[in-house]
Amino acid sequence: DKLSELIKKPNIVAIGEIGLDKAKSVDFNVQTMVFKKQLELAANIKKPVILHCVKSFQEFYLEFANYPNNTYIFHDYAANFKIATQFLKYDVFFSFGKSLLMSKSKALDAFMNLPLERIFLETDNYEIDIKAIYKKAADLRGLSIQILKNKIFDNFEQIFKNK
Repeated sequence: DKLSELIKKPNIVAIGEIGLDKAKSVDFNVQTMVFKKQLELAANIKKPVILHCVKSFQEFYLEFANYPNNTYIFHDYAANFKIATQFLKYDVFFSFGKSLLMSKSKALDAFMNLPLERIFLETDNYEIDIKAIYKKAADLRGLSIQILKNKIFDNFEQIFKNK
């Protein structure tokens, strides 16, 4: 009930970070029940959803079918491109961070192959300068940092311009 009230405030532009995490000790059935309610709230007020997903992509995919009009952003996406492609029929974006700086990461394949129109960059709570993430991402994609910044800003505007 409290969340239902809070999300109506004009300064709330998204719901999240919400999700499912099989690595946590919280009962997964409880997580799923709460997640479904949160997705329903987001759908009712037409707010984007910032997602936390750990070892739960199949469950996410099943829930997305119930809320196909929501806009979703996978926070700190760390899975491979094959998993990402399953979600592209929805209004889904993928945010990358620390994983881009690692020499071996499943997320590198996803980052390299997803359209730029579906990408964000982040540092999360790691003590990494966002400039390092942008530089690495631009180098990986063979772009200037400014072109990459412009594209990500366009993605941001696409999602949040009317929220």
